[in-house]
Amino acid sequence: MAFTLVGLLWGVGLLGVATYRYFAADLPDVSTIERYASVAPGVTRIYADDGAMLVEVAREHRAYARYDEIPPALVRAFLAAEDRRFFEHGGLDYRGLGRAALANLRSGTIQQGGSTITQQVAKGFLSQEQTLARKLREAILSVRMESRLSKEQILEVYLNKIF
Repeated sequence: MAFTLVGLLWGVGLLGVATYRYFAADLPDVSTIERYASVAPGVTRIYADDGAMLVEVAREHRAYARYDEIPPALVRAFLAAEDRRFFEHGGLDYRGLGRAALANLRSGTIQQGGSTITQQVAKGFLSQEQTLARKLREAILSVRMESRLSKEQILEVYLNKIF
C-alpha cells in the first residue's frame, strides 16, 4: 500500500513537472518585460532645419511614465478597480480566481474574471488566444514576474502597456 502511494505521488509529481516544462518552454524571458520601458513604443518627431517640429509619427500617441511619475491617486484607483490585493499576492490571487469561478459556474456564463494585474501584464506579452494553455502560460509567467520584478515595476508596465 505504501509503495503504491509513493509511486502515485512520484507519478503525479513527474506529470506536474512535465506539464510545467511543456507550457513554460517558450515563454518570454522576464528581462523582456523588465526592459519594456526602454523599448516601449514611442513617438518619432521630425524637425525642420530651423528646429521647428514638422510632424509626430507613431502607432500610438503616448508617453511612457515611470512609476514615480504616476499620480498615487491613479495607482489607488486602478488597484481598487482591478486588483485590490495586488500587494498581498504573488501574481495569482487564488481567492479571486475561486470567487470568479464560482460566480461563472452559478451563472452558466463568464460573468467575472479573476486575473490579477500581474496576469494582465503577462497576457500582454503572450498571444491573445482564449485557451486553457494560454491561461497556464500566463500563470507561469506571472509567478516568474513576481519573483524578479518589484510590484512597482509591474504596475509601471501595466499602466503604460495594458491601460
